[in-house]
Amino acid sequence: MATFGKRLKDFALSADIISDQSFERIAQHTVTYLNKKLSPIEQIIIAVQYVKEGKPGLFGAWPKVNGPDTYWEHNIYNDDGTYYGHSSYVLVNNKPGWFVTREKNILNQSTDYVDLLGNYPIELGDRNESIPKFAAALGEEFKTSIIIPLRNEGSIYGIINFEFKEYIEPNEEWIKEFNLLAEAFQILYQCRKIYSMQCSATESIISTLGESNPQISIGTPFVVLFSPQDGCTDVKAEVQDVLDRYDNHFEVRNWQYAQNPGNIMQFVRENALKATLAVVYLSQEKDTRGEFVDNPNTLYEAGLLDGIKETQTTPLKAVILIREENSGTIPFDLQGNRIITVVRIGTDLKLNRDRLKNDLHNQLQAIEVNWQSKN
Repeated sequence: MATFGKRLKDFALSADIISDQSFERIAQHTVTYLNKKLSPIEQIIIAVQYVKEGKPGLFGAWPKVNGPDTYWEHNIYNDDGTYYGHSSYVLVNNKPGWFVTREKNILNQSTDYVDLLGNYPIELGDRNESIPKFAAALGEEFKTSIIIPLRNEGSIYGIINFEFKEYIEPNEEWIKEFNLLAEAFQILYQCRKIYSMQCSATESIISTLGESNPQISIGTPFVVLFSPQDGCTDVKAEVQDVLDRYDNHFEVRNWQYAQNPGNIMQFVRENALKATLAVVYLSQEKDTRGEFVDNPNTLYEAGLLDGIKETQTTPLKAVILIREENSGTIPFDLQGNRIITVVRIGTDLKLNRDRLKNDLHNQLQAIEVNWQSKN
């Protein structure tokens, strides 16, 4: 007989639309199941990585705090370079953890932790680093914290955390069940995010229908820049450098530096619907060195921008897509956009910086946009 985790994953694979309300109901069914079959569970948390002011961090994608648009967040590293809590530790090292204290007491009241899965602490040569101190995102009275990386197309983008009030020891059956629950929630979270973006984008575009002349852009033109958090930093740096050289023509608004990293639709409403140009770096590296894949989130953002452009009711004139050479086939509906291929040289896959810069510069020059000078 299939377990709850197996049935939930099968459902996630077959679902097309997951609303906020559906996600909440699924999470509550999961809590009820764990309470009944295992032990009283305090909460389930999903946290997603982001970059703010150049520093990697985690923000609480679910549940929200004090309202639907309020997120908790923290840096992955403390100022002294140590990990901020167990979630950051698992995210960086990309292995699940089943954390308890050696004394079997409350996690927040100890500094002596054990991973009952045996993945931590990490071996560093002839010594082991210590498991960092527990840091509670929401609440503190936990004795067991199970944290599993969330992945999309093989790339880690966040963690899911199951926190229990009692001390629990793992067995093979429950290790498998928690892995199934994590796999289900990583699919459901992506479905929920896409559905939310679709609804918000639709409402935003509908709101432009009543504008008397929506194609007129007032003030300094600007470019929106999207890229995966796991995208290659060498490409992102070169793209930003080229765009910065046009600062007398337009302003660059980079999604990764947005004040609220969790609310992409707020960024779309405030920026993408009013931008003159969008630049999207799609690729991120796969586990196999030298192979790349289009990041699903950024791919969807590109499709959203392409749809906004095609409405012809906003100032958006063009979408420039940037992809690594070994990224597979681009979706058919995006093939009509301007596409720049990133070329790498040699066995060390060194970026051909000059070619990337020239290609992007040529694309910018070819777009017939009447850039206005900054005041």
